[in-house]
Amino acid sequence: MPVWVLWAYAFGVVALLVIGLVGMLNFWRFSRWCLVAALGAALVLRPFLGLTVYSPYEAFFASVFGLSVAWLVTISFWTPIAGRFGAKSDGGFVP
Repeated sequence: MPVWVLWAYAFGVVALLVIGLVGMLNFWRFSRWCLVAALGAALVLRPFLGLTVYSPYEAFFASVFGLSVAWLVTISFWTPIAGRFGAKSDGGFVP
């Protein structure tokens, strides 16, 4: 892959993760879809990025963040909390 594709992929996934995680705190409607898009991009493009070597420290944090995002996506779609993401509000917490 060309270098610009790798940079675009990295920037896009980080942007989607930040928007998704901040949006999860504020119950934004599109936040959970940003996390789904970040996970989907990571799963689809990972085989095309080539061989990489990670330190144990880096691999640990990647695993923790990956599992955390997967957990957030799961609870935001398939638990009673999912109703808060569809509620009309001013962007804040909906009791």
